[in-house]
Amino acid sequence: FFDSSPFMSVVVTGDEVGLVKVWGVHKQLETPQLYQWGIQGRNRGVAAMCFGDEAQRDIMVAQNDGNLTKLTIARSGGLTASNVTRRICVPTRGGLMSDVSHGQERILSMSEDGTLEILKLEDPDGPDRRKITVPAPIENCAYQQGVIAFGGRHNDLKLFNLAVERVSWRAQNVDNNFLNMRQPIYVAATCFWRPDTPNMIAVGTGHGHLRVYDLRGPKKPVIDTKVTEYGDCRPTCIAKHHKFFESEVMLGDTMGNIYCVETRKCAKRVVTSGKLRPSSTGSIRAMALHPQQPCIASAGLGRKVLVHDIRERALITKAYGKHKMTAVLFSKEPAFIDKYRIGRDGNVYDDLWNYLDSAKKRKTKSANDDAEDEEKDDDEEGNVNDEDAEEENDEDEDGAEDEEKGKEQKKKAKKDKAAEHKKVEEVWKEVAAKEQEDKERKQKTKKAKRKCSTSKSVDSAPAGESGDGNGVQQSLPPKKKKRKVSKPVTS
Repeated sequence: FFDSSPFMSVVVTGDEVGLVKVWGVHKQLETPQLYQWGIQGRNRGVAAMCFGDEAQRDIMVAQNDGNLTKLTIARSGGLTASNVTRRICVPTRGGLMSDVSHGQERILSMSEDGTLEILKLEDPDGPDRRKITVPAPIENCAYQQGVIAFGGRHNDLKLFNLAVERVSWRAQNVDNNFLNMRQPIYVAATCFWRPDTPNMIAVGTGHGHLRVYDLRGPKKPVIDTKVTEYGDCRPTCIAKHHKFFESEVMLGDTMGNIYCVETRKCAKRVVTSGKLRPSSTGSIRAMALHPQQPCIASAGLGRKVLVHDIRERALITKAYGKHKMTAVLFSKEPAFIDKYRIGRDGNVYDDLWNYLDSAKKRKTKSANDDAEDEEKDDDEEGNVNDEDAEEENDEDEDGAEDEEKGKEQKKKAKKDKAAEHKKVEEVWKEVAAKEQEDKERKQKTKKAKRKCSTSKSVDSAPAGESGDGNGVQQSLPPKKKKRKVSKPVTS
């Protein structure tokens, strides 16, 4: 299937109604759904998934009803399903793991109540199947080289060693806060720092903190910093790309954001190098990294699977799954642009050299076509040049006549403008003369009215008043009233 398909990688998702869907991923093509398996039912929801072999062709699916199924992607296409067991303990998030450390393929299932079940694929119901009890509750766990890291609410980080089958390391809580009160414990997501050694572990807490533990030092975290922006927002899953990013951790939260946290300078403060855009519309429940390329697939309650490029912080492709997703896997097939190419003709080439050869052929064809077109154009231009010469002579004669006509028209226009200016000046002069005449008339009427008013006032003066020689009335000053003085009373 992987050799003949035009898709670079495969993303496998499991949802809450028990459907497992296989998607073909390509950077320049719309992401289609290739295969689907399962019968819809709430009690059959997918609890966890993992790859069952190193080639990543076998997919182990654990459901909420206790069924463990093995799905195989055939080379010719399609899915083949085979039931492994019908009574496995339901694993928590990340609780289904595949172990090949003892030479035989084993499946590990860790439930939320602290039950670790170990069984072989060859004989799942044989005598080697056993259950081990570990401290509970368990919210999330991770596996690497025979070591299981787990933790949960009020259950700090612990390591379980499969070789001795007991808890080999326990983390210590951070220091009390400024009120001298104990810090709450909530391990929501775990992942190992490097693939070659389980000495360092990264943890995302339910209170929005990122903590990094080093087993070679003290049991308290080496890095403890606040990451999420909102108080109610908490991390749900964590992942680290071991090949491309030495000190950068991917952290998904309940708001649908995926943070790229730079831990090199996180000892005193958080350094968030960015978010992946666009983000999911719902809480992120699972993340998976491509082993060979800087790409990450995420899925959750937003019902979409998103594939991002971590370096460019950009979306590569997305697909709508119709149901809320609970698990996601990313195959390790050759990556998006390294193996396949899509030409301008729309064909998909499985080899870079084939693509280049086809590009050269297209270039030579286009060059030959261009040369033929140029020869045809030269012949047509030679025939057209003679006609153009005759037309140019006729155009020159017509141009001289047009210039003389234009000059005459300009002279007429100047004369017309001068006549218009003179008419306007004459009109303005007449208007100014009329205004002056109106002003003089108004002044004469005002003087006549003043003379009439003064003559009437002299003729109507009373007898007790006198006027001056010019007939202008003069008013006497008012008389002062005498003030009465009361006499003193004598006895």
